[in-house]
Amino acid sequence: MIRRFTASLLAIAVIAVSAATASATLFDLPLDGNDSTQKWTDLSGGTLHFGSYPGTANWPSPVAAQSGAGTASLNKVANNGGNTSGPYPSSTGIYFGGTSTTSNVYGGTLAVSESAPVTNLQTVVLQVDIQEALGYDFYNGAAPRLYLNGSEVALDATYTLKLQEVPSGTYTPPGETEAQPLYRNTWLFQWDLSGYSSISSFSIEFDGVEHAYLYSLQLDQTDAAYGAAVVPEPSTWSLLALVGFGSAILVCRKRRLATA
Repeated sequence: MIRRFTASLLAIAVIAVSAATASATLFDLPLDGNDSTQKWTDLSGGTLHFGSYPGTANWPSPVAAQSGAGTASLNKVANNGGNTSGPYPSSTGIYFGGTSTTSNVYGGTLAVSESAPVTNLQTVVLQVDIQEALGYDFYNGAAPRLYLNGSEVALDATYTLKLQEVPSGTYTPPGETEAQPLYRNTWLFQWDLSGYSSISSFSIEFDGVEHAYLYSLQLDQTDAAYGAAVVPEPSTWSLLALVGFGSAILVCRKRRLATA
């Protein structure tokens, strides 16, 4: 992989790989009702055993959740814009491959899909542990979208929260001399599905930027409805603030993430 990088691209790779030394957390949520939690906690090539640079090949099969009861899976939907590279399991996580040295370049699309949701599904929450590249994690800063029953209904998240922002190095934008911080982020996206019935399946799609890393995911679903955003258990949240990695909660209704 490194042999094919220019000097500039090698610098990007080193920045991204160094983020593996930072740590981020998936949080237990205080869910009521009949609920289900599924996690993907190791998305490295050492565990998944497929894929290599440039990552354009289809995944041999969706990646089932690594813990929790349910039928959810993670799969690749699309490669980058030129179909010259794509998301694949690298040594530390799923890497959105590419050769661009520009910020905010589309690196591919992944989807978390559930074929057998909780009965009378009311609330879905997805946590995403993702490392920025050149100041971005999601392409155009756009939050994931949820699709019900195939593509029957497309929904933006009802609430978007940044639960954690862990410093993970710096980068210098092209043409500039001042270094900017990089972060490994834990995002929470929540959908209110109380207005929908006969939900037979759903899929959540999100776009990463080139050189971003996806480390872990958590999918929660329940038949309980919430009028506000679900937040982590108080003890976990307090510990997060204590160690200094907690950022202010960003609560948004049906809007895009703030761009860097």
